[in-house]
Amino acid sequence: PDKDVRSSAAGALAQLGDASAVRPLFELLNDTDSLSLVRRSAAEAVKPLIELLKDTDSFVRSSAARALAQFGDVSAVKPLIELLKDPDKVVRSSAAGALAQLGSAEAVRPLIELLKDPDKDVRSSAAGALAKLGDASAVRPLIELLKDDFPNVRDRAAQALFQLGDTSAVKPELLKYIKDFHENVNYVFTESIISAIEAIAQLGDDTEQLPLAQLGDDTEQLPDEIWLFAETARNQQELFAIRVAALKALAELGTDEAANIILDTIKLEQENNSFVLAAFQALGNLRSQAALDFLDEQLENLTARKQKWRKHHDKDIPDELRSQTQECAVSQTFSGDKKNIWQQSQWETTLGYAIAQINPEKSGVELLYHELAEVRKGAWLAIGRAGDVNIIKELINKRSDSQPKQAHFRHAAYRAIDNSLITIEVRGNEQDLKDLTALSIEHKGIKDRVEWTIYQLEYRLHLMAKQHSNDSMQEN
Repeated sequence: PDKDVRSSAAGALAQLGDASAVRPLFELLNDTDSLSLVRRSAAEAVKPLIELLKDTDSFVRSSAARALAQFGDVSAVKPLIELLKDPDKVVRSSAAGALAQLGSAEAVRPLIELLKDPDKDVRSSAAGALAKLGDASAVRPLIELLKDDFPNVRDRAAQALFQLGDTSAVKPELLKYIKDFHENVNYVFTESIISAIEAIAQLGDDTEQLPLAQLGDDTEQLPDEIWLFAETARNQQELFAIRVAALKALAELGTDEAANIILDTIKLEQENNSFVLAAFQALGNLRSQAALDFLDEQLENLTARKQKWRKHHDKDIPDELRSQTQECAVSQTFSGDKKNIWQQSQWETTLGYAIAQINPEKSGVELLYHELAEVRKGAWLAIGRAGDVNIIKELINKRSDSQPKQAHFRHAAYRAIDNSLITIEVRGNEQDLKDLTALSIEHKGIKDRVEWTIYQLEYRLHLMAKQHSNDSMQEN
């Protein structure tokens, strides 16, 4: 229909002040007409919509609240604050979202009170609203929300603390909260401590890095958050989950000090298999040269032990299995110790993944030739996560040039290509699309797989462009 007709319809609906007009009004508020004539006419409905906040139908009250958020009219703030006390949880959540969109500082205190709401979804909505308002007075209440019984609420509180963005206000409070926990241990709040650690890591390290040579074993010189993570990770009396969270947080900070701490911590935990694996993963996330050198050494030692073990047991492999590859034969012959084999494979996969994550284009590709299957698996998973078209191109060429006897590499390379394409389908951009289209591929299977990714990527980018266009028109 013509925009003038839609504009007249919006004006008429605004005058009705009837519950049945809420839905069509809400749709008109999203009109993308570049002149915004329709939306201006719909905006005349503010007063009738405020009246509809008192309607007996909870759907009408909720819809009216969401519609009022579109106008930016401060006259709706107080009625929406009153709606935070509504008996219906959906209405309370809608009111919280509307107040956040209106951006009124007057709503901060009522929204903080809403963090105590009996419904978990309402508490989560209140946390999200406070994050958008960006008021520092919400920091301590949001930290308290990290103790919530529901994981989704705790995660939303941690995300809100990160979104507040004021590290000078948020980080000291989070650090104090964690230190208080260590002094007065309450295992009921273990998950909240993990959420607090994750929130600090997301805020990042805004302090000047110290040269590693100056640090030694003296963690007292470190910035507060790194010192806290170091002490937590090294504390063998601490809960395992919290220690692992500290490792991940150190990796998230991405500093040289963090790498040094994780390397030192591993030396203290050689007998703790699960912790060492978590530390390897953290080093992979750090992506530092020191971490790469250490992980390369660990993999070299592991491979040497495996080769020695194979050589020792070769004489015990039954004749009927000798026609198989050595790796498969050994696995079948000595599969009785399932726990030991599982731990061994975990080390191989984790080391392969961590090394390839740090340097996918060189070390990662090289590991696809590795003699250990689980190492190759870790490498192709990490390469896949990178989603790099240049690496895909290199792997296609190397696979094409490989010999039939290099079947292990050919398989690993294909898995790396496939996983990379999956990542590109989800995260790829226009340049990735251009680079994929330019690839010259002879192998039919790989060519078909790449063409499927091109189709998926084109479709996703088209939808994104369409959404961006609609958003721009609404802003105008």
